[in-house]
Amino acid sequence: MITNTRGYAAPEVSSGGALTTKSEVYSFGVVLCVLLSGQTDVAALNPVALLKQKLKRFMDPKLEKSYNGSQARTIQQTALKCIQRDPMQRPDMIRVEAWLRPLLLHT
Repeated sequence: MITNTRGYAAPEVSSGGALTTKSEVYSFGVVLCVLLSGQTDVAALNPVALLKQKLKRFMDPKLEKSYNGSQARTIQQTALKCIQRDPMQRPDMIRVEAWLRPLLLHT
């Protein structure tokens, strides 16, 4: 078992499976969730439930609306796709990068 990754590890890894590119995508989705929500107790957090909330309720209140709503929604939707329970339903990182790269160009 990998240590110090509780909450970040994909379900299949947490149950003893091997690390794969799809499990890394899952972990990246959790990181996106943490960045947007400000949640630090990842092990106690339910990222799927959190990500399905309306953006206003999901975002870290410390950001005080100092973010672009459209860009935040894109990140939220990307994170939700990354943390699909079924690894085959998760995108590959090339696709994730394609979704997020335009956000860098419009900041």
